[in-house]
Amino acid sequence: MGGYRVVFVTVDESRVRLENLTKLLVRTFPGSVIYQYTDPGFAVIHMENRRIDTVFVHINVLQKNDWKLLALLRRKKSNLQVFVLAEGEQFRETALQRGAWEYLVRPVTGQKLRETIYSMTEESAGLF
Repeated sequence: MGGYRVVFVTVDESRVRLENLTKLLVRTFPGSVIYQYTDPGFAVIHMENRRIDTVFVHINVLQKNDWKLLALLRRKKSNLQVFVLAEGEQFRETALQRGAWEYLVRPVTGQKLRETIYSMTEESAGLF
């Protein structure tokens, strides 16, 4: 990643899942900046004036607010990469149709994260 620091936001109402994802991101992308939120409303407010590259949102957060969070994130920052994390495949099409860059099924490995993010960023002028 050179001198560039990737900025991630993780949003999950489960503190355990949030901590596990953050640990995985720290190991996979050393030197990155990671903001964690259990409250999606706070995530949106705090993201307003920060340079954010990638957001990981757990599917339960999106379902609880009728997918409005995904639309709001994409509207506020159109180039934002929003990755939806889920326990199964059943919401893949909905997530992608509503603006998610990618849909990942847990458990996710560091290698899968790296491959997915690199392939997505290469398609969109690249973060790295």
